[in-house]
Amino acid sequence: MDAVLRGQQFVSSSLKGYEFAATSGEKAPHRHEVLFYSDETVLLDRFTHFIAAALKAGNAAIVLATKSHRYALLLRLKAEGVDADGALH
Repeated sequence: MDAVLRGQQFVSSSLKGYEFAATSGEKAPHRHEVLFYSDETVLLDRFTHFIAAALKAGNAAIVLATKSHRYALLLRLKAEGVDADGALH
């Protein structure tokens, strides 16, 4: 997290020895959003949709959430046909 917040690339030590494509040196554009939800159900519905779309497209999703929210998200992702167990690392 610290490396990413400093604008640096982070690669897990478990990937040591793999070659990665060179980057142009340009930083990717940053986009920040703040969203407010009327209740937890709306939050979980929207978050589930976002994560499911990313995973189904073959992209990664990083989730920082409470234990109860993670559990609820996993249940919802499974209900949408996402192999959530296989996506966890």
